[in-house]
Amino acid sequence: LGDTIDVHCGGIDLKFPHHENEIAQSEGATGKPFCNCWLHNGFVNINDQKMSKSKGNFLTLRAACPKPDEVRAYRYLVVPHSTEIRS
Repeated sequence: LGDTIDVHCGGIDLKFPHHENEIAQSEGATGKPFCNCWLHNGFVNINDQKMSKSKGNFLTLRAACPKPDEVRAYRYLVVPHSTEIRS
């Protein structure tokens, strides 16, 4: 990956202490910035509770999008298209 990565993502609940520790460890070891851009997502809630595997209140893609066309539409939305990322 190199000394500095372009984008690092994670849940807002990992910002402290997990991501701050990653910064301290990586920058302490390399002397260079760890990351150029951070993206933190909020929680996904189901029935007013944070969705998590440990609570068993998560949805699979098949449960959330039971029709094949819905699955294709979701994937089209979230998966980068190869023509857009070519240099």
